[in-house]
Order: sequence, then C-alpha cells, then structure tokens
Amino acid sequence: MIMVHIDVIHSTQVLYIGDYSLWSIIAGGCYPVAFFLMLSGYGLRYVYNNKDKHHWSRILKLFVHYWAIMFFFITIGYFKIGSDIYPGNWAKFIENFTTFHTSYNYECWFLFPFVFLSAFYPVIFKMLEKWSFIFLLASCIIYFICGFIISHFQLIYKTAPHSIYNIIQIFYMLFSFVIGAWLKKENICDKVKERINKYKYHKFFLCVIIILILIISIPIKTTAFAPFFAFAIFITIWLIIQGSNNCFLQLIGKHSMNIWMIHTYFLHYIFHEEIFKLQYSILIYIAVLCLSLLSSFIVNIVTSKIDRKLTSI
Repeated sequence: MIMVHIDVIHSTQVLYIGDYSLWSIIAGGCYPVAFFLMLSGYGLRYVYNNKDKHHWSRILKLFVHYWAIMFFFITIGYFKIGSDIYPGNWAKFIENFTTFHTSYNYECWFLFPFVFLSAFYPVIFKMLEKWSFIFLLASCIIYFICGFIISHFQLIYKTAPHSIYNIIQIFYMLFSFVIGAWLKKENICDKVKERINKYKYHKFFLCVIIILILIISIPIKTTAFAPFFAFAIFITIWLIIQGSNNCFLQLIGKHSMNIWMIHTYFLHYIFHEEIFKLQYSILIYIAVLCLSLLSSFIVNIVTSKIDRKLTSI
C-alpha cells in the first residue's frame, strides 16, 4: 500500500523498464484491500474451523488499536497542524472514533465495512458452506454491480454520503473476503502445492508468473479486476514462501494492521513535507516503513494490557 501511494504522488524515479518506472511495475501488483480481505477471509475460516473463541474480542482489539493510533496522531496533529483539523468539531471526532467516516486518515475508510464483515462472518461462512460455488458466483456478480454503481455515480469516500458509501462497500468487499474463505474451505493452496511440488524448479516458474501478472496489470487502469489479480498473486506467493521461516515477514505480519492505519499520517497528513525531502521513492518507502513500524511498537506497548485481557475473554 505504501508503494501505491508513493507512486501516485510522483516522487523521483531512477530505474525504468521501457516507459515504466520499476516502482510503478511493482506497485502494479499491489491490491492492498483485496489482499487484506482475502487474508482475513482465509484466516477467519481457519479459526471458524477450530471453533472461534475470540470473535467479538478480536473486533474490540482492532478498535482499541485504532483508537490508540488515532489519539496518538491527533495529539501530534493538534500541535503541528492545528485544532481545526485535529480534532475538529465533535461531529467529526465521533465519525472518526466510530470509523463511520475516517477523515483524520482517509486510508482507514475500509474499517467500517470490514468490521461489519468480521462481525457477521459466521453467517457468511454458513452461506458459503451451504451453497459454495453459487454463493461465490453471486458475491462476484454483486461485486461488479457495486463497482458499476461506485463508478457511474462517482462515489468518492471524501464526498459521498457516508451511510450509502459504507453499505455499498460492505457488498463490494464481500467477494474478496469470500474468495479467501473459499480458498481455505476447499484447501485450494494445499491441493495446488501437491501438484506442482513434484516439478523441478517450480519456484522459479512461480516467480516468472508473478512478473507476468505485474506486467499484465500495468496498462489496466480499472480496479474491477483487482480481486482476480490478487487471487493469482495470493496463491503464487503462498506457494513460493510455504515451508519457509522468514523472520522479517513474520515481524511485518504482526504489525501489518497497525502499519496500515499509521503510514499515511507520515506520508500524507502530518509529516508530508519532512518525508518528501528524501525525494527518492526507495528512501521514502524505507523511512515511512521504519517510522510506521516504530510507531506500531509504541502502540502495542500502550495497548498490551488491554490486549491480554481481551485475549483471555
């Protein structure tokens, strides 16, 4: 996600392949919301199979981290930007506090519909269990209908009526969420792994597939096919890293949600001028990632006692 934002705002590029910067090629394979939803559906299907005991406490834990991050940065924003924006009036504060409209950090727009999907995931999974492919197909059709509505009526998060936008996004996000659950339900990744592991150099060819997906996705300007590209990349990366023990990925994984809710405070809203003095994409990326990760550690220390209590519920 950080890569997408840096490419959009045109930082200085150094490496090019033809007319495309290397950064834009890499960013071409970034479908952060679709990836996040698939991983969430996949993970929740796993805990669903094991009789999930932390359904509601998990959602509350997400809010606790979101609130800690929000209070941390609006405090900084109050002194650096001004009280007109951070925190603004009471209506604005309540909208942000409830995630109904995250105007302090627009990149957290996905939280409200995601919490809804997380809250009602047992119902969604029961429908997937009962109708399987038909439900998957129906969610795909609903996805394209919602995508058409968003595009046709130009529903933009910053300006669209919040209630309408959130409702549409719940159904728009459902498809990617269901794909992840379906992958786990049918053990698709394991089945593919059994078939390809017998071939020599299979990981090399998987890497080639990733590169081809990135190249194909570059000229496609619409996000309509994001779940399908994310699906292909999801399985391919899973097959490449399965069986490995990457400490860095594990570290980032533990802090990924916090990083998502933090990084644009540095990149856009509060420290934009300071960050972009670095000028080059790779330096900006490293700086934002490191600062976001450091902030995440601080947030986790602050919320650790509450997290332990919620885990024990």
